[in-house]
Amino acid sequence: MFVHILSFLFSLQCLLRHTSAHHLCSLQACTATDPTVMPSGQPAGDMSTHPTLQVTPQSGLADGLLDIRATGLCPGQPVTIQAEVRTECQRFVFQSSAVFKADSQGEVAVARQPSLGGTYEGIEPMGLIWSCKPVPAVAHLYPRVKKTDSRVPLRYTLRLVSHESPGQEELASVVMERRYLADHVERHEFTEGKAHGVFFLPKQRGSSDPLPVVIELRGMGNGILEDRASLLASHGYAVFALDFLKSIVVGDKRDTYYFDSQAILDVFEYISQHARLDERRVGMFGFCTGSTLVIHCAARLNLPIRCLVFTSLLEAFSCVLGMKLPDGRLIHPIGTLQDFAEVYEKDGYRWFRTYPLEEVPLDLEADNVINDCIAPVENISVPVLLLVSGDDQYATSKNRMRLVRERMIAAGKGHLVQSHLMEGMGHLVDAPYMPIVTQSSLKFPMEPKPSFTTWGGTTKPYAHSIEKSWHLMLDYFKEHLKPTELYR
Repeated sequence: MFVHILSFLFSLQCLLRHTSAHHLCSLQACTATDPTVMPSGQPAGDMSTHPTLQVTPQSGLADGLLDIRATGLCPGQPVTIQAEVRTECQRFVFQSSAVFKADSQGEVAVARQPSLGGTYEGIEPMGLIWSCKPVPAVAHLYPRVKKTDSRVPLRYTLRLVSHESPGQEELASVVMERRYLADHVERHEFTEGKAHGVFFLPKQRGSSDPLPVVIELRGMGNGILEDRASLLASHGYAVFALDFLKSIVVGDKRDTYYFDSQAILDVFEYISQHARLDERRVGMFGFCTGSTLVIHCAARLNLPIRCLVFTSLLEAFSCVLGMKLPDGRLIHPIGTLQDFAEVYEKDGYRWFRTYPLEEVPLDLEADNVINDCIAPVENISVPVLLLVSGDDQYATSKNRMRLVRERMIAAGKGHLVQSHLMEGMGHLVDAPYMPIVTQSSLKFPMEPKPSFTTWGGTTKPYAHSIEKSWHLMLDYFKEHLKPTELYR
């Protein structure tokens, strides 16, 4: 009987507090012109008896951690915190949720309390951000949150929801921004000879001038994604995000295309002529097809680079895209996309997955092309960081990166190679804390319609590996390019 009385009193206490909170929130809306003062003249700090939701920083760079917390709850009260974000085109909504139990002070601190259910479980300070998934109404379209314009932040709405009211009443909400372009970084459209892309440059002259430089090439099919390049610039680097598809030469044969490697030389020429850029401190980052181009350029063009970072490596020029060398010689693709991909129907869409090079039914020796397609990595004489995706289901990048390491070791250059296995990470490597996507569409420039593919990965390990790989890359560039002013 005593237990029932206690339970009744606890429910009555929470009801009174929630009723008071609802009333106070209405009063606060009426005094929006001065949020620090209540109608009675009492300061807002006296409103600690009603639920609130805070995010710090409310507007900050997207590779920074968040402090998300709720206060003014009943001790032990179960609540849900929800997050919602729209894709850059505003067409698709992604949501996440996590269930918490308030501590003895009536507070929830996401960074130190476990989620008991929702889109993730356990203690995950950024779980509400990376576990956002497309809402059921659009999930069948397999959308992806990506950043093609770093000037526009992603805006997240976070809501604190009660479990105790029948309609799961919203107790509090807050809107926060994840910014990809720091205030101290300029963004410029870039064209120099054959090279095209976006150039990020810290505005102020400082102790790092002339600045260390990173040249980034990402994958095929999405144009320029600016999330990583713009954030990297906020750490004290000048960064070129190159759109290699604008440096393509059409071949004589149908469906054959070649990246004009003169574009890379043109970037280096621009760097050498720019007063604020240090041509002696240049690193390169490659992802997917971009990694193929970077590794071939580094091995064949005698570039003045300090270090290389690769992930999701497609080591061979296998299909569709070849390479034109500065002397006019062509490295031909081995075959067409159809030769290297299994195409199938699912959910009314065209899906594909790529075959490993070893499984393709082509007479590679007779065609005498395999030696050209494998980059002569033995020529590379600078430090190389390999970030290996442990669950890449789009391509056999793990095998390709192992081959690079083995061949450099055989050439007596094993001391130059660092390799880190990123457990649970799929093919895609976006900026840290971006909502994890394991399947989405991909538009090849030579195909009339987009196709869909599985990138691989498991959400929580994927998110952890993306975060880890980001910091490994930052540390690596810091070690070899030596920025002396980080601006942050």
